[in-house]
Amino acid sequence: MFLMFQINLIAPPLYVMTTQTLERAEGLAKLNGALSKIKDLIEDAGGVFNVKQVVSGFVHKNYNNFILKALLHKT
Repeated sequence: MFLMFQINLIAPPLYVMTTQTLERAEGLAKLNGALSKIKDLIEDAGGVFNVKQVVSGFVHKNYNNFILKALLHKT
């Protein structure tokens, strides 16, 4: 299965990574795999990678609430 990921900048260095799929389990696995690769690249370059919220699947109507919470907690 091919998935496109969207990475949105909330405020440096906070980003939100999302994707859409009908296959929840496979989508979560691919999202976790992508996060793992990003982590490896950042740490290999001497950077620090932290996950603020673990990957979860949720219904589209909750997306705006998730983004709003991320914006409010960026301080």
